[in-house]
Amino acid sequence: MPYFLVAVLMWYFLLQSGVHATLAGVLGAFTVPARPKYDPQRFSAHVKDLMVRFDASYRPAPAS
Repeated sequence: MPYFLVAVLMWYFLLQSGVHATLAGVLGAFTVPARPKYDPQRFSAHVKDLMVRFDASYRPAPAS
């Protein structure tokens, strides 16, 4: 989300300055990191652990 907001602001200011706004899209794309911040395997293992814990804590509602 922060990258999107920066790109929109950059687009707006470049548009107002008279510079072609397409440059904002190119410059905004350069700001997006090429590598993930988190290790995908570690993230996947953590999410699987959370899902197991969530499933174990599920209690169905009593029938009315």
